[in-house]
Amino acid sequence: MGFEADLPGCRLIELTCHDDARGRLYPLDLRNLVGFDASRMFLIKAPEDPFGVRRGGHSNSTPQVLIAASGSVTFDLDAGVQKATVVLDHPGIALLIGAGVLNHMRDFAPGTLLIGLAAVPYAQTNYYPEPQPALFAAQETTR
Repeated sequence: MGFEADLPGCRLIELTCHDDARGRLYPLDLRNLVGFDASRMFLIKAPEDPFGVRRGGHSNSTPQVLIAASGSVTFDLDAGVQKATVVLDHPGIALLIGAGVLNHMRDFAPGTLLIGLAAVPYAQTNYYPEPQPALFAAQETTR
């Protein structure tokens, strides 16, 4: 989990887990964890044969949090000058991707299910084909 200092607004977050004989519960208090409430939730379900499947390929105007509820996926993150690769493979770890950071998803395990939460509704989100440094600076001034 050592890439946090390298990419603006990005970090891995260890989620609280309540574990007992009934299973595991991971409560998500987004405002405390990442500083925003979710206006949008989305699911990404990989096919049973995900060979060569790639998703993402854009940066967003809003921060988002992703969790691998099952399976695994590799994220290639690009903030322009800084880059990092992160594997999500456990539901107890969330990935915060800051606004403006380009992300590519690859190497999905069969049947992977990602849960995504974003601060802004879909219709109000802009998508860009490259990193957006102006959005990094805006995030830094609002903290």
